[in-house]
Parts: sequence; C-alpha cells; structure tokens
Amino acid sequence: MTTPPPSPDPFGFLRDALGQWEKLANEYGSKIVASPDFARTLHKTGAVGLQAQAASHEGMAKLLSLANLPSRTDLEVIAERLAAVEASLARIEAAIVPPGAAPTAPARPKPARTRRPPSP
Repeated sequence: MTTPPPSPDPFGFLRDALGQWEKLANEYGSKIVASPDFARTLHKTGAVGLQAQAASHEGMAKLLSLANLPSRTDLEVIAERLAAVEASLARIEAAIVPPGAAPTAPARPKPARTRRPPSP
C-alpha cells in the first residue's frame, strides 16, 4: 500500500514571506537602535514628555486653586495628618482601655414592632 503524496501547503508562501520580512526588520531595527542618534532622539523625546507632564500638573494645580479646590498634594498632606491623628487616637484608646478588655459598642435599641399578625 502506498501513501498519497502530501497536499500542498497554501499558506507556505505567506509563512516564508513573513519570516523573511521579520528577519529584515530585525536587522534594520538593530542597526537603528545601536546608533547614537537613536539614543539621543529617544532621550530628547522622553525629556519633552516629562516637561509636558510637569507643565500639565502645574496648570492643573493653578486651575484647582482658582476654583478653591484642593490639589493632589493638598489631599496627600491632609491624608498624612489624618493618619497621624488616628495613630494618636489609637495610643490614647490603648492607654484608657485596660489590657485584655475589648471595647464594646453600646447596644442598639431594637425597632418597635408595630405590625400585628392577621386576625383569624
């Protein structure tokens, strides 16, 4: 019994073309990345991005101050102060409550039952 010949691969040409394109792109890309001009351009682009971000933050802070709204740094300062107050309060509670005793919350009153069951 003989085996039939393998069927032709319709996507073989595309696979080969893609492999060659990838090889050429890698060669070209490695030449570009290795050049000092590329590194200089990349550095300048990053610096411009950072300057734009800083200008955006500064402009937003000015707009928020004009609208009498807190900025992010204002909220961070408030959060730090609040954390310090909470830590101080925890130390005071620890000094007042005897060791081993858990603080208990006052019992909440139960609501009045005003609904009556249906009469037979």
